[in-house]
Amino acid sequence: MSNVKTKKYKLQKFGAFDVILYIFLIIFSILCLYPMWYVLAGSFSEGLDYMKGGVWLFPRKWTLYNYIVAFQDKKLLISFKNTFLRTIINTICALTFTSLTAYGMVHPKFRLRKIYYGLNIFTMFFSGGLVPTFMVITKLGFYNSFWVYVIPSMYSVYNMIIFSNFFQSIPNEIRESAEIDGAGELTIFFRIFVPLSKPVFATIGLWLIIGNWNSYMATMIYTSKESLITLQYY
Repeated sequence: MSNVKTKKYKLQKFGAFDVILYIFLIIFSILCLYPMWYVLAGSFSEGLDYMKGGVWLFPRKWTLYNYIVAFQDKKLLISFKNTFLRTIINTICALTFTSLTAYGMVHPKFRLRKIYYGLNIFTMFFSGGLVPTFMVITKLGFYNSFWVYVIPSMYSVYNMIIFSNFFQSIPNEIRESAEIDGAGELTIFFRIFVPLSKPVFATIGLWLIIGNWNSYMATMIYTSKESLITLQYY
């Protein structure tokens, strides 16, 4: 009897507003997914037939020739490899370095926190510009090097602020308890702060993945070798 009552209660709660909401979400999902489906249908279409237009859902003339031509291009494979490696390596390095910096910024024993915080915020509004940045990267030996995709963009003040704000929400008593048990700073960070901060790591990680995958400026400015081209630049 109790199961029947709960089922009836759930059916009563599912009203007209829920129906409208589900319909809206379904339409919104279709609008988000359709552009990807449209591109996919075009990729399997014969070129001349596709140029006539009217390919909205399925190709009129199916072909794999587009993919054969694309994957015979060595530059495409090189650019895909570079973009994939850049996305993975830079995301891991940037998350680690930026989160460690944010951890230090919110540490209660860090006395110069306000000064360093102010200097970081200053760089958000005032920068040296493209020419000084190019000169620094050249002097450091990163020009025409794969590491130009990783090291210069390992740190972001904006991401550091987001990390530090999230870390400040973690009770300081947890840190003190770990210190009493003999845990070091790295142990506290990796065993306590990182597991408790999965949402902010996932969010910033997604930003970094999208930014690295879509980036082409570093390739255009800091490289001249074909072996270092990235997918979006190509």
